[in-house]
Amino acid sequence: MKVAKWGGIGILAFVYACGGGSSVTGNAGTTGIGASPSLNITVAGGGTVTSPDGSIDCSATCSQSSTVGAAVHLDAAPASGMQFMGWSGACSGTGGCDLTISGDTVVGAAFAAVATVLFHVTPVGAGSGVVTSSPEGLSCPDICGMDVAPGTVVTLIATANVGSQFEGYGGTTCSGTTCSARVTSAATVFANFSAVTAAPALHTLTVTDAGGGTVVSNPGGISCPGACSAPFQEGATVALTALASSGFTFTGWTGACTGSGGCSIALGSDAAVTATFTAVDPCAGLVPALPAPKTFTAAVAGPMNQCNAATTDGDGNLYVEQFFNLDGSNHMTTSGTAARPSTTS
Repeated sequence: MKVAKWGGIGILAFVYACGGGSSVTGNAGTTGIGASPSLNITVAGGGTVTSPDGSIDCSATCSQSSTVGAAVHLDAAPASGMQFMGWSGACSGTGGCDLTISGDTVVGAAFAAVATVLFHVTPVGAGSGVVTSSPEGLSCPDICGMDVAPGTVVTLIATANVGSQFEGYGGTTCSGTTCSARVTSAATVFANFSAVTAAPALHTLTVTDAGGGTVVSNPGGISCPGACSAPFQEGATVALTALASSGFTFTGWTGACTGSGGCSIALGSDAAVTATFTAVDPCAGLVPALPAPKTFTAAVAGPMNQCNAATTDGDGNLYVEQFFNLDGSNHMTTSGTAARPSTTS
């Protein structure tokens, strides 16, 4: 056996004597007869080269036996603060490395440290909210950008303010309602908040009808008895009208309204009103009302007490005249009192 060099490449020659003699030669790196090919990986910088089946996990210089025709896939993962620069040897580029082993194979993976990259959040939409991050650093809209090392996984948490609703993320880095992304270069994520129209507050107005009439509201909703309670928007002004039934008269309001006039309520909370109706006296107006008693004072003849006769006006009104002097002032007091029918006596 002898070794010769050709263009810097060692040539290994095997000479066998058999009859007329023959020889078999091959380039270095070509698997020899009966030997298993090897896969040699060299990692430069901070990172790891792995295979999906877990048989390869290399962060420095690694060598592994293989078989001719075997298919191998390699992935390069940079360490924190590092960036994968690319393959060399049997692979190239910055994507995955796919090999078919035909002999001894050499692959290189290069990683290099890079500066931090900016991860930024931009709120959009008619609503509002707060976006925070894990790891900590963002609290947008106050702090909407932070520098991270390439390869850092950033998770965003969006919280809508009152009157708003979170609709989702947008951009090339995240989409949908959740965002957890490995940041390898500068990126911007949009956080969309929409405005939500809150339903107006409602307050209940309740009417108690004591009987003898009907209470209705404007705007409609109450027609009591029957519908004696209804909800109205906060701040609404509700006017109530009392309608007495035949033989009754409306006496007045109690509760949120008082008196016997109109009732108008500006609702800032639940309210209650009672309407009272009173039956009319069927005999009212048939008998004349008695006149009120009358009193007057006049001078008298002397210091004495004296009573005169009582008289009537014929309608049941009795008048009694009294003459007296208690203090010597010589005055006469006459009073009239409604009593029973009488005649002069």
